[in-house]
Amino acid sequence: MSLRAMRVAAIVLAIVPGLGTGHLVLGRTRRALVWFAAPAALMTLIWAFFPLLARTIGLRSAVALAIALGGVLLVAGPLDAARVRPGSTRAPKTVVLAIYAALALASTFALRAMAASAFEVRMVPSMAMAPTLAPGDRVAVDRRKRSAPARGDVLLFAHPKTEAPFLGRVVGLPGERVEVARGRVRVDGKPLRVCPVAKDVALVDPPTPLDRGELFVEGDGNASYLAFVSEADSDAPARSFEVPAGSVFVLGDHRSRSEDSREFGPIAIERALGTAAYYAGRTSASDAAGLTFGAKLDHAQPTQMTALHAPAIRGCAVGAPIPPALAADVRAPR
Repeated sequence: MSLRAMRVAAIVLAIVPGLGTGHLVLGRTRRALVWFAAPAALMTLIWAFFPLLARTIGLRSAVALAIALGGVLLVAGPLDAARVRPGSTRAPKTVVLAIYAALALASTFALRAMAASAFEVRMVPSMAMAPTLAPGDRVAVDRRKRSAPARGDVLLFAHPKTEAPFLGRVVGLPGERVEVARGRVRVDGKPLRVCPVAKDVALVDPPTPLDRGELFVEGDGNASYLAFVSEADSDAPARSFEVPAGSVFVLGDHRSRSEDSREFGPIAIERALGTAAYYAGRTSASDAAGLTFGAKLDHAQPTQMTALHAPAIRGCAVGAPIPPALAADVRAPR
């Protein structure tokens, strides 16, 4: 094989089967191994540090950075194959090329499977998490974050009766006593911090009795989120629950429409499928997104349903904690 033919073959093979195969054609075995290992190393680093990166610089920036790094790698491999000096002008045996190509393809599928095991996108099917999430919204779920959910996390879990995937907000942790009355929450006798936003809010048009009521920001100083309770539940009696070890207590943000731990009890952590940490857009491009892509779901912020009350919501949700001055009016369940 001529040097020119080898170089052309190297560039093509570096693009199609996988990085490193083209360098093998040029007789640069060690260099081929380095390029062959590079995508796996990059994917492993992204898989390990992506959640931390997303929390630090935001989901959109983290995704853009991961795509950029992958793009640089895909371009750099063929360019290196185009400029590197051949180690040998003898073409490698066909069986060797076939083995490398097969390994490259297997590595690609393995890396995709690893990525799929770490993250998934789920659609919100109901109003249970309104006003934070509306039907048709999508959320990015970190499937690795399921063994130690924190208060304020939106947990994806298997329904204890139907096994269907469900979303719920973690409000109670193992060993705590949770009391719920009129949509408000007490933990071990102390109310979660509340910042009232507005009364007589209609989440849908035309409003139903369950979708007209009070909007407020709730949190514990580490996370904050929008919650809603209808006027129909204003006189609901208090209910108390003990959260056993290895379990969490979940509620929907729409306290009047959600099927949650008030009905089926605390959720065993082993039933957790992951944490829905970020907003990932709508199922239809024609729909107006309620949140911006990549918005964190444990930071209260205005949505399409609550746009009229955006100034009050932002005033309640400067950062994750609820400002003490605005949280002074804590209306505990009576």
